[in-house]
Amino acid sequence: MRKGSIREWTEDEINWVRENYCNKNIPKEIFEEKLDMRWGYIISRVSKLKLGYRKHSLNEDYFSEMNTWKKWYFLGWLFTDGHVHKHKNNNSVSMELQEEDEYILKAFKKDIELVNDNCITTRKGRKHNWKDTKIFSFSSKKVTQDLKKLGMVPTKSLILEFPKNIPKEFESAFLLGCFDGDGCIHIDQRGYGEFAFIGTFDMCENFQKVLIENCSVNKIKIQKRPGDKNTYHFKYGGIYNCLRIQDYLYKNAEIYLTRKREKFNKIKKAEKNENNKCGHRS
Repeated sequence: MRKGSIREWTEDEINWVRENYCNKNIPKEIFEEKLDMRWGYIISRVSKLKLGYRKHSLNEDYFSEMNTWKKWYFLGWLFTDGHVHKHKNNNSVSMELQEEDEYILKAFKKDIELVNDNCITTRKGRKHNWKDTKIFSFSSKKVTQDLKKLGMVPTKSLILEFPKNIPKEFESAFLLGCFDGDGCIHIDQRGYGEFAFIGTFDMCENFQKVLIENCSVNKIKIQKRPGDKNTYHFKYGGIYNCLRIQDYLYKNAEIYLTRKREKFNKIKKAEKNENNKCGHRS
């Protein structure tokens, strides 16, 4: 029979499709060969059988037990630059970063053991001066349920709360993920730095509490950003505040956003220059 001709499937073929269609590790060529039919016709038949979505292999229990540095780091990223989407027939997770930061998405993909070569796509800058971005996305009802338990919810920008009961050993990992997502480090011409973080009031308040406990920094005012309903920020200026925060965030770090780490390194260099000047004066 010529591939592509329309015919009815046998009961055995229907049962085989039911068992295997949702497994995305089986390439479409296998279906075409098994059913002697082009993929377009197969998709049309499958829609009538209401078999749902084809799924890729991944570690569905990744966020079930939060027992590694990287899990807390990537959770921090998701809290700041990630999204969970809950629809009737599909639950998905996505994260969008600048194109130059794609290595973070690839590291997340590897750690969650996702087998899918098409899960990272490119979004062209929508305006002439906007940079292209990379979007990492996958579907998993189990992962979205576990993320909800950890505090990650749809439309999180106005209601996001700092996770409860983060193990002490992983607090810096979560904060670093949040900082890489929604934090910034500014450097002036002298090399002096300013550390800042943006988020909901609860995220800012608890982020700052951890820094106060671990970095010998003072409590400062958390300020509301004009025009935003629940977006706040706080800042720490000065070489030594920035370097103490750096030492805490990057201790035991297994991965990080290199362009932000490089700014901290410039502040460290400014500190050395300052010390040398003081040495010459004495």
